[in-house]
Amino acid sequence: MKKLMISFCFGLIITFGICTHFSVLESTISKNVIRLHIIADDNSKDEQALKLKVRDAVLLKTKDIFTNDVDILSAKNNIKNNLGIIEKTAKEEIIKNGYNHDVNVTFEKSYFPTKVYGKVTLPLGTYDAVKVKIGKAKGNNWWCVMFPPLCFTNGASAKLDDDYFKNNLSDNEISFITTKKSPQIKLEFKLYELWQKLKKAS
Repeated sequence: MKKLMISFCFGLIITFGICTHFSVLESTISKNVIRLHIIADDNSKDEQALKLKVRDAVLLKTKDIFTNDVDILSAKNNIKNNLGIIEKTAKEEIIKNGYNHDVNVTFEKSYFPTKVYGKVTLPLGTYDAVKVKIGKAKGNNWWCVMFPPLCFTNGASAKLDDDYFKNNLSDNEISFITTKKSPQIKLEFKLYELWQKLKKAS
């Protein structure tokens, strides 16, 4: 029984250490990343197709606006100053396709689960995000990384522009989100996710 208790306590200490380490990394990463979410009215085929058309229109319209941001502060200010352009572009695309949905564009903090975007793994946590909500916004969403501007560089398949990360994240943080995960790291990720979910539920 004593050995069992020692093993249990040792396991708790290791888990706490892993989660604390991940928490520090997640906090820094989330403060230096801005996400874009476009949420469809519902999950019907037509509404999901409309969501993607809105996505294409917004990315095309804003590509030249957001790709020159060099740091997180300038990116945030730029986004706040151009929310109206994003909303106008989304609304025009909706009308162009024969719909009359309302569209609501906000820049807010939102909680997200762990997501993989090309070579980047973003840990679960609270991030700044531009949210484009179409109609009832009850459907599946499309998302990408708005800063660093991977949305505009075919980030799901292209080589990442390391300069953006080097200017905003430490080498350890860059490795954390871009390195292929070993089975041990994947297990640690799962432990951290479970810990965060338990914290969020409490």
